[in-house]
Amino acid sequence: MTFLAESNTSMLSECAEIIQLHEDGLTVRSRRPAACAKCERGEGCGGGLVGRLLRNPDQTLFVNTQPDSAWEKGQSVQLLIPASTVLRLAAVAYGLPLLGVMLGALIASFVSENNALTILSAVAGLVAGIVAARLYLRHASDRMLQPQLAPLPFNE
Repeated sequence: MTFLAESNTSMLSECAEIIQLHEDGLTVRSRRPAACAKCERGEGCGGGLVGRLLRNPDQTLFVNTQPDSAWEKGQSVQLLIPASTVLRLAAVAYGLPLLGVMLGALIASFVSENNALTILSAVAGLVAGIVAARLYLRHASDRMLQPQLAPLPFNE
């Protein structure tokens, strides 16, 4: 993804192709490069090889649109997501488990001076934080990560 500077809002941007039209939206496919150009040629650090092994570069996504939108199958589009939204979701994903660890350890340290109980409570807080973050992100990400579509000036 790349950053776009539009007005006062930074947007994460990725190019995609419309592969299917639906009544209430579109299915788009994004093809992301696995690594930098040097790694692709086999001259870099090997990040390209690791990237190819760990993930499929073709990603499909359903995007809600208005029923009367004029998108066409095969059209190249730009997917735009505000960077602040991604940062907020990352803060929840990392912050809630961290908060759980700290609260679990803090509460246990007030209750008892037993180190084993403090460690066990910190682990329990971590698990509770991970569960809370997953529940929140499962419901919030569908709503918050719905990208805006913008047509590209040319089809690639």
